[in-house]
Amino acid sequence: MQTDVKRIIGIDPGQTTGYVDALFDLNSGTWQVVDAREIAWDERFILKPLLAGALCTAYVQPLLPDFVVTEQFTLYAFKAKDQIGSTFPSVRVIGTLEAYMQEFGILRRLCFQPASVRSRVLTLEEHRRWLVGSVHKHDAYQHLRYFIVTHDLQKA
Repeated sequence: MQTDVKRIIGIDPGQTTGYVDALFDLNSGTWQVVDAREIAWDERFILKPLLAGALCTAYVQPLLPDFVVTEQFTLYAFKAKDQIGSTFPSVRVIGTLEAYMQEFGILRRLCFQPASVRSRVLTLEEHRRWLVGSVHKHDAYQHLRYFIVTHDLQKA
C-alpha cells in the first residue's frame, strides 16, 4: 500500500462492539469506509484478524492500522450505581485490543477519546450505508470521524 494512505480503525467497545475500518488519502484529504461491523460478545476475539486487515476485501495482503481510535472507559460517580454487578465488557474489550496491538508492536498507535466527542461530528451521507441498523457501528464511526477532523494526518 502507498504511504500516502493511512488506515484508521474506530472502535466502540462493549457487550456489542462497533467496528469501522477506513482509508484516508493524504493527497486528496478524502477518506472512505472499507468495512463496518457489529461484533457480538462471543465473537470479540475476531479483533485480532480485523486489526491485521486479514478479513477485509479492500486489502490484498494484511495491513496493520496507522491509528486505532477507541472510546475511553470512565466510570463516573453518577453512573457507578448502575454498574453494580457489571462485568465491565467495555474494559475487557479495550484490554483485548491493547493485548493484540502490543503483540503486533503497534500499541503506540492506540488513541483514546471520551464518549462525549461523538456528538460533535455528523455522519457523511456517503458513509450512511455502512452504518444502517447499528448504533454500535455508528458510534465507532463517530469516534473515527472525530479523530480525522481533529488531527492533522499529514504530520502523523
